[in-house]
Amino acid sequence: MKEYQSAVDDFTAAIEAQPSDVYLYMSRAFAYLQLGKPREALADRRRPCASGRIWRKCGLPARVVSSGRAS
Repeated sequence: MKEYQSAVDDFTAAIEAQPSDVYLYMSRAFAYLQLGKPREALADRRRPCASGRIWRKCGLPARVVSSGRAS
């Protein structure tokens, strides 16, 4: 868990430096899922869609959000 929190912190710093990089949001979303924070992950997964950038998936399956874990 400690590694995933460190990853979230690192991706957050990177996002501050490059807020238009959708890959940083996607990577941070994965780390949030591993920490059991599905709402934060979903928010990051939706950012590329909200910014007008196309991404093949703009959300997470409902079972992931409801369980709080990646499957």
